[in-house]
Amino acid sequence: MALLCTLLATPGIAQEPSGQSAELLSLEVRRGPAGATATLRFPGSAAPPGARHFSLRSPARYVLDLSATRAADGLQPTFPADDPLITGIRFGQHPSTLRIVFDLRAVPATDEVALQRQGGALVLVFAARAPVTGAAVAAPPDPAPGSESPAAPPAATASNAVQAGVAAPTPAPESPAPAAKPRSLVFGAPAAPAANTGAPLAVEGTGSASSDGWKLSLDRGLLEAGHIDGDGGNLHLQTIPALEGPLSDRLQLRLSARVDGQYQTGDLPSLRRTRADYDASWLRFDDGTWRVTAGAQRIIWGRTDEFSPTDRLSTRDYTRLMMDDLADRRRANPALRIEWRRASQRLDFVYLPTFREAELSGRESIWYPLDAATGAIAGLPLPDAARNLLAGARVDNDIDGDEGFGLRYTRTGSRWDLALTAQRVHNPEPYFTLGRMPTATAPATLRAVYPRTTVLGGDIATALGAWTLRAEAAWLSDSAYTRRSDFQLQTAEEVNWVLGAEVFPGDGDTRLTTQLSGRHLRDSDDAIDFTDVVTVFGELETPFNAAGLPWRAQLRYSVRLDEDGTYLNPEVTFTGWEPSELYFGIHLYDGDYGTAEGFYADRDSAVIGWRAKF
Repeated sequence: MALLCTLLATPGIAQEPSGQSAELLSLEVRRGPAGATATLRFPGSAAPPGARHFSLRSPARYVLDLSATRAADGLQPTFPADDPLITGIRFGQHPSTLRIVFDLRAVPATDEVALQRQGGALVLVFAARAPVTGAAVAAPPDPAPGSESPAAPPAATASNAVQAGVAAPTPAPESPAPAAKPRSLVFGAPAAPAANTGAPLAVEGTGSASSDGWKLSLDRGLLEAGHIDGDGGNLHLQTIPALEGPLSDRLQLRLSARVDGQYQTGDLPSLRRTRADYDASWLRFDDGTWRVTAGAQRIIWGRTDEFSPTDRLSTRDYTRLMMDDLADRRRANPALRIEWRRASQRLDFVYLPTFREAELSGRESIWYPLDAATGAIAGLPLPDAARNLLAGARVDNDIDGDEGFGLRYTRTGSRWDLALTAQRVHNPEPYFTLGRMPTATAPATLRAVYPRTTVLGGDIATALGAWTLRAEAAWLSDSAYTRRSDFQLQTAEEVNWVLGAEVFPGDGDTRLTTQLSGRHLRDSDDAIDFTDVVTVFGELETPFNAAGLPWRAQLRYSVRLDEDGTYLNPEVTFTGWEPSELYFGIHLYDGDYGTAEGFYADRDSAVIGWRAKF
């Protein structure tokens, strides 16, 4: 599956065709009180004959298409180091269009971006009403909503932030950016930072600003009703409000909480479950080079969509199974994060004082990973004897976790963006093992375990014309499996990898992502588990921009190649009430016994819902 993505189109600007190709000489981004201003300069007054611009999510980007335009030899975009919005700039030359992509930490609202002509230059203005959201998708390393991630284009996980802006455009700078070594396709190399004002780099939170700089935001609002294939219905609600603001020039405070609700009706098991929890809440020091964040954080490392091998620091959220995007399937966990940033390099160290186990749905929920009636476990092909033993079992998911560490080095600003990571953490994916045998008076107890593991991995990305290519891999020293001969818990080395591509077919607004992933347990011949899992997942989405309709259609999919296992999620979304969205979707599961898709095969559902972020 790919991350749930959205695309927001905004009007372009156009003038009469000139019949000649414009040449982009420089692209320079400056930041002022009103926001970021990207100035594109051309020889004399030879601006392109037409331009259009629109935003993309998952990961967060802003796209500027210039018709009848080519990039000058050696053009290398520049932008301030550690810009709070823009993490990178890249472009691809097409036969009739030059596509420029701004990799962002969050998606701006349509009224927050303005494209203007100033003489022979084009000026793209990103207003700065509210601080942007950190991510990934991010992502990633574009940070995801409410998450903490290194800034490196292109991101993996996406940001679903939508912000409103009211600031006026900043005048364009007069001097063009210097040219660099010749390249036909580059990622933007950050320019030298402006004089440090001592202002902290805001990475989380959006919302309306008060006079003292404090912002109140809704990081996620969700209300969804579903019908489960003739058995009844369920209702999900979620709200994550946040308050963020400066304590001083270099200190930032964020407070956030969340409420989640799950309810089931009809022939489904009765479920009335409402839970309150903390969300990303921290105190941050930032002097422009060093940033230290202490508190609850969502730290999502990696670059690829849906399955990220190096994302091992974040707490998993399985309360809605796989129906949300990656960033919304993560919970905040206590952490101390120290980041060092200089030009195109970043060093990121994370200390986890304790481990927070995965968040599971209520045991009556249809998304619970154990079927108490049959003893089946999602994703594990248990023999009949083991299932009979586990019928009626309960799950103990409360553990005392040890501390964890993570280190990540990221380098951007060249044709290849790359990152390397080393971690010593608990594997965040829960694995269920027999904790207590059944008795005449009590059922069996399953214990969720999270083996402590060493993780070594990295990721890399580049852009080739209209294509963005990504790869990510990780080696884990200890992953859990069950021995077939005696049903005992064992650990073995595991290798995970992902290869992916993203493209806009026909140079249009339709977006296609496809990724091939593998998970391989080594030296585990006696395992009950699937030891070599290979999956193709991706997404196809298209807005109805050409018809002028505020709608978007998309299809997420996941297909296992080692076994029969398929997940399909078509969805249609109304985007005319931004920042709110109304959507209708279907979730379809099918697969062999033992696969997660087969486990949920009788839980096909049709959903209708509302979601928002502001």
